[in-house]
Amino acid sequence: MNYFVLLARTPWAGPTAFTLHDFSFDLQNGRTERAPPAPLRYELRVQEDAPKDESFPPCDLHDAGSGQLLMSPRMISALAEAGVDNIQFFDCHVQNAQNGEQLEYKVANVLGVVKALDVEASDCEIDEDGFVETFYSMKIDSKKAKGCSLFRLFETLVMVIISERVKIAIEGAGLTGIQIVADSDWEPGDL
Repeated sequence: MNYFVLLARTPWAGPTAFTLHDFSFDLQNGRTERAPPAPLRYELRVQEDAPKDESFPPCDLHDAGSGQLLMSPRMISALAEAGVDNIQFFDCHVQNAQNGEQLEYKVANVLGVVKALDVEASDCEIDEDGFVETFYSMKIDSKKAKGCSLFRLFETLVMVIISERVKIAIEGAGLTGIQIVADSDWEPGDL
């Protein structure tokens, strides 16, 4: 089975997701989390120097940092149709800063961490305890991935890995704000 890195990518001017809530909420550990202490709030902003005659609409995926992935209903539906069932969703308030419109998103918490890096086929540095410190190229070991279709990579929890089935569903739905990179094409600057 082939695996890919899922990256949130917006056009050069955005919109970019900015966190407005004043508390830390980290969703990078792959575990089920309690509901946040207050509503999660975000604003999608376009750079001020963006040409006013160009449109920079909200995307289907935005990364607000700390593992907080904002997913549109279209993205949630595409993942469900691909059989993904290991995401915990949180309600949130998202406002488009360009026009004040309230947007429908959920904050996604990807559940599951898999130690799936093929260390032999990847260019990586390993510490004295046998843990991967960093890697410069990567290959996912499909046997270690055990058929998972979406997970956080143990060796770097900020990285979300998807199966080919999920890749096909995302591309088939025409979702925006997403870059999908084959594990063998990934480079350190992609994150």
